[in-house]
Amino acid sequence: MRYFLFLLSIFFASKAFCADVKDYTISGRIVSDLRFEKHDSQNSRSEYDEAFVKARLLTKLNLKEGFAVNGQIFLNRFDGASGTARRLNSSDGGGDRLMENMGLILREFNLSQSGKNYAISAGKFNLNFGEAWFFTNGIWLRDLANNNYRQQEKIGIRGNYEIGDLKKTGRYNFGFSAFTNDSKNFDNAMINGRDSFGKSDARAGDTRSLESYLATLNVNFDFGEKEKLSYHFGYLNLAVDGKNSKLAPAKIADQKNWVANINYLHPYKKVSLNWFVEFVEAKNLDGNSDISEKYLTATLDTIFNKNWSVLIGRSKRQNMQIGALGFDQTLSEASVKYQFAGNEFFDLLTLQVGHEWFRNDYKTSHDNQKSLGLLVRYYKNF
Repeated sequence: MRYFLFLLSIFFASKAFCADVKDYTISGRIVSDLRFEKHDSQNSRSEYDEAFVKARLLTKLNLKEGFAVNGQIFLNRFDGASGTARRLNSSDGGGDRLMENMGLILREFNLSQSGKNYAISAGKFNLNFGEAWFFTNGIWLRDLANNNYRQQEKIGIRGNYEIGDLKKTGRYNFGFSAFTNDSKNFDNAMINGRDSFGKSDARAGDTRSLESYLATLNVNFDFGEKEKLSYHFGYLNLAVDGKNSKLAPAKIADQKNWVANINYLHPYKKVSLNWFVEFVEAKNLDGNSDISEKYLTATLDTIFNKNWSVLIGRSKRQNMQIGALGFDQTLSEASVKYQFAGNEFFDLLTLQVGHEWFRNDYKTSHDNQKSLGLLVRYYKNF
């Protein structure tokens, strides 16, 4: 409670600080995805057609002396445990899904202050751990990262500092965050609810204090002629509430995560090749020292004729458990994208079609799923 009151005091202080501000600007962006998918599987309960929307409204209230209030409202599908159980127990297979379980959440809300080479903020935010989950990475290829190791909806403080020159020595961005999961403050969903967690779940990062932390380093180079190179490194420690954990005390440990990736964009004759590789390792998953996971994502996006691109890639998840078999998941995608030129109605509009191959390997059994998909993505800045 003390950390929350501390953050709240920051917002009230900022309100008093900016009370006399008459000159301010509001900027933001709308990103909306409309997806249509057809899933085929060995398991009839995993066969269905679906359509759904994801939309992000990002806003920034720019105040004086580099201060700003940042927010993000997110429209998404929330598949709660009860809904998943109903689907799995249905007698008519997977059943089609049309805009099912849609809900609104407040994903970010924080006060920031930035200067020439630095930025600090306090409030609710998402973490910069990994990049394979970026929503621009294909139709499905981001799913393993997005659903498993992406870190969102944290409450705490963070800051970053940049040095260097993009074209000469490279630009180096050092970041640090201290936080807890937002599981009891601004985590409710509107329209449709979502699963909630209590203290007895003892999720990693749920200590209700700023014991969890993330340290990152981003390195960027710009060689000109559309040739760019970037690296991303991070270490994430998610603290565990051992007092409320149902695990045996000897097995309880903080979840420790490492990430490293490389992204290289370079021109080759009449095309541009965008290579991306990311590796992530998570130990003591959810506070259990018996469980660990590894992830590897690799993609190649070939851009030609300015508006067209072809993406191929593969993402793999490996789950390892002491005294148990664990499992592997492999997701592959091939897709084609067309980007429309901006106009007064949108700054960017993309159309992407593709094919996904997904495999669950449980060591003693496995199942395969194939999907066809269409994605329409809309961008508008204001």
